[in-house]
Amino acid sequence: MEQKISQMANVTVIDTQTLKVEPWDKGTISSIEKGVYDSETGLTPQGMGEYILIKIPMMTTERRHDLTKIVSKMGEEAKISVRNVRHDVLKQIKQMVDDKEISENEQDSLEKQVETIVKEYNTKIDDAVSNKSDEVMKI
Repeated sequence: MEQKISQMANVTVIDTQTLKVEPWDKGTISSIEKGVYDSETGLTPQGMGEYILIKIPMMTTERRHDLTKIVSKMGEEAKISVRNVRHDVLKQIKQMVDDKEISENEQDSLEKQVETIVKEYNTKIDDAVSNKSDEVMKI
């Protein structure tokens, strides 16, 4: 089961390029190390017994491009989630029409509302990805 590090440990900043992660349950150190390593962020955790050190690499142009790719991937995953919710809601609306709970006119109105909301959230996702990518690329 995935959890945020902040729910399992204290995270402190030692210097501009080092994080210290101190798990409340020392038995979770190896799981946290594996999670950080597998996170596709390019970070390499170092177990130090009772805590973990994570070195943050220098922000080279190549690293900035890698981070923008990660941001774009996260944006696409968010859009997929929105599409899945849209699919489920449209399915529920169709079921309501089949069960004669709402009319076809109401169905059309609800479907238009759903599409409007989906477009709005996709625009918000695109804006967030664009803003974060621009922020990462600034030197």
